[in-house]
Amino acid sequence: MDYSLALRRAVLKALKANAGVVAIIPAGSLYPTVVPTARTFPFGRYGAPQTTPFRLSGLSASSHRFTYHAFVNSLPTRTAEDRAYDVANSIQEALEGRNLPLEGGMHATVSWLGSNCLIDRDEPTNWHAVINFAADVAG
Repeated sequence: MDYSLALRRAVLKALKANAGVVAIIPAGSLYPTVVPTARTFPFGRYGAPQTTPFRLSGLSASSHRFTYHAFVNSLPTRTAEDRAYDVANSIQEALEGRNLPLEGGMHATVSWLGSNCLIDRDEPTNWHAVINFAADVAG
């Protein structure tokens, strides 16, 4: 079974509940995959996941890889580059090693795979943090 949607919902719930993350990106600006046209900086969005089923007899489980993208601007006291690393670290800390409950009784064990921070190609005064995760979903 594909638990991608339930995983995305659980990840967004965890990020919106994390004080370190929402100190940089307001909870209302942490989006699923689609970002409103009228968004403002800073904001985040869930990337397209890749899902693989576990092919074990009698086990309904799956493995997922997903990315959370964070887009930040500068502040008078902090550069956009510094804020990109701040938010990448906050998102990593919010999810790394967590066992997130999913709808329907399943759980996702999340592992951080790495991050990359770079200048946003669409808006060169802003920065883009790319935070990669794996999650194993089982009952």
